Amino acid sequence: MLDAYGIGTNDVANSLSTSVASKSLTLAQACCIAVFTEFFGALLLGSQTSETIRGKIISLENFAGQPELLMLAMVCAVVGSSLWVIFGTRNGWPVSTTHSIVSAIIGVGISAFGVDSVDWSYNGVAKIVTSWFISPVAAGIIASIIYMVTKIFVLARSDSFERGLRAIPFYFGLTIFICLVYLFYKAPGFKELTENNIGLVWGLTCGITVLVMAFCWFFIAPWFRRTIRDHENLRWYHVFVTPMISPRPPKTEMTLELNDDTSKKINDHELNEQEQPPTGFFGKFKRLVLNGVRQDVVNCKEERLQKIHEAADRYDDDTEYMYSFIQIITASMASFAHGSNDVANACLCGSLQWEVSSLISVF
Repeated sequence: MLDAYGIGTNDVANSLSTSVASKSLTLAQACCIAVFTEFFGALLLGSQTSETIRGKIISLENFAGQPELLMLAMVCAVVGSSLWVIFGTRNGWPVSTTHSIVSAIIGVGISAFGVDSVDWSYNGVAKIVTSWFISPVAAGIIASIIYMVTKIFVLARSDSFERGLRAIPFYFGLTIFICLVYLFYKAPGFKELTENNIGLVWGLTCGITVLVMAFCWFFIAPWFRRTIRDHENLRWYHVFVTPMISPRPPKTEMTLELNDDTSKKINDHELNEQEQPPTGFFGKFKRLVLNGVRQDVVNCKEERLQKIHEAADRYDDDTEYMYSFIQIITASMASFAHGSNDVANACLCGSLQWEVSSLISVF
């Protein structure tokens, strides 16, 4: 639990920080999304990562006849990894939980059985370390290609909004396709299906992808056009019935003309409300529990960030706003993938301890 807590404080931000920084999501909304995506990612796809780290760094055969030593080693690895991650997070360092738990297991293996007990070959540690170098390079190349294609064919065009609407099914379809392939081939429950019915697997993958793209074309794209470009007063749940809804009047914005005295009174009142401490046990408890998600983590007034924003290219506001919705979907999928990988790092030691303890007979 301590290691999972450290992962939540550090690595979850990797998936959803861009959505929060761009103000597509509030910090509280991002936390709510992460609760579900991280959990289901670890539940459905976390076994593969757990198996790699659990048995391919140090051989479990070294602990034959010594189950208590194995449990002690896992406890030490988890405590060391979690303390380092929490310490690094407290100081604002983007430390890696995967690096931490792998290094911790290597450390306990060397301490218990010496350097030779660690599998340094490509079937063990070398393969894990190689992925640390390949992952950022591959992610950077793929992200650059997607951005350049979007910039050239959508953002830089005079009719960028319409082009963006036509591109939405492609982005959603590509994201769902990758997730489904990963799910079918990595989730434990689909192993037999992928081995015996490969045609069915690819048929389901392509069929679901086409259905998602069709839904985007006939429902999501019209909803974007009517809410963003036409400013119609539609709610998020109207996306499922958008073609059946008749045209609605545009949203009305209320503007007030205030003199200086009135404005000052309103500002003073808002300031007093913000500074007023909560009263009662429930109010203080609520403030304590929600203190983290109520922090203003988007500080755009910093000089360095202002220079970056000033140097950035400017595109159509409606198009950029539309892509903020796509950003939320892709960030959720990234959080799902993160749950399948890094959250499993926190669970593997605990699962191994549980497995060992269930096999030990106490007399």
